[in-house]
Amino acid sequence: MNRFLLLFLPFLLAASSREELKLGDLAFQEGRYNEARRAYRRAVIANPKDPIPRLVLGHALFALGEYEYAYIEIRRGLELHPDPRRIHPNLLEYYPRPQEFYDRLQRLREKVKQNPQNHAYSFVYAYICYYGGEKQEAKKVLQSLLQQPLQKADWRWVKFYLSQLEEEAILAKMPSFVKGVKNLKNKEYLKAYQNFLKVLRKQPAFGIPALFLSHTLFALGYYKIAARYMRRGVFFRPHNLILNALWGKYYASRGEWIRLLLDLESHTALHPKDRDALELLAFIYYSFKRFVSAQNILERFQREGYHSHALKVLKKLLRKKLVQPRKAQQKHRTRLISIGKEYLRQGDYQGAVTAFQALVPVDPRAHFLAAFAFLGQEK
Repeated sequence: MNRFLLLFLPFLLAASSREELKLGDLAFQEGRYNEARRAYRRAVIANPKDPIPRLVLGHALFALGEYEYAYIEIRRGLELHPDPRRIHPNLLEYYPRPQEFYDRLQRLREKVKQNPQNHAYSFVYAYICYYGGEKQEAKKVLQSLLQQPLQKADWRWVKFYLSQLEEEAILAKMPSFVKGVKNLKNKEYLKAYQNFLKVLRKQPAFGIPALFLSHTLFALGYYKIAARYMRRGVFFRPHNLILNALWGKYYASRGEWIRLLLDLESHTALHPKDRDALELLAFIYYSFKRFVSAQNILERFQREGYHSHALKVLKKLLRKKLVQPRKAQQKHRTRLISIGKEYLRQGDYQGAVTAFQALVPVDPRAHFLAAFAFLGQEK
């Protein structure tokens, strides 16, 4: 072969691989998964030492239900990658519609239930959950894999992903993250932005630094970018506890976050069609425990037919938060009825009247109970 051609062959192969990757991505996003698989396969052949074609081929094989082959390609891609911590695909964005992803995830979930000892199925399921916005589910499956007899290489990747799920422990040892939190509390928002961005560059699949970056950009008034990082943070969150954190404590004072909130509210009032700012406002409301306000925005989006993964998560969180007051109210109502009845048994009709009358605003039936108490007083 011509020496000149031999010299440039690696560059030609790399260029060919990139073209095939583009073709595969286009096919995947249009739901043509067989074509995507063929394009990714050609990319692997063109550049067999590149981890990216291997990983995306694994994603296409998962979409086609070929889980054993997906496992082989994903494992090989991970082994070839120089720094697996930097892998951060949002698998939901690969698909033409989110439901197509969830349908395929459900099929694999059923396969895992039917074949609990098949570590290939379980590993692919955990991997897809990890990069599909379901890290809590990924953790459960990875922990179950530890109970199975695994090969040394399999054990390595299970341990790797479990360690990556300990975000708080890793972040606590990262000076840039610790500095970023201090900067945010001290109203040094530009420095906080720079520090959180450093963290995210090292750990792009982490959700917590993305959420902190979102709050920092909210404080700086860059609402569109803040909304983008908010969605990313929600997608890659390790658990829901971080979304339920007392975010107000990361600001200099209550007055400071109220001032910033008023700025965002003013912006959305002036620009009612700015969905990014409005979605961000819903999460900021949730962060500062203003659940009813967040629910109002959610209902507006529902009327307009606007959906996102982040709003889906918020809807689930709000359902729990808004049910709790109703449960507390029911408990209070039951207690007042019990107290009123006890007063009746003791012949303390005035006490019974007081208890039952307290119920009237929330339970019309209390009128009848109060009437019985008045009867005891001969009124």
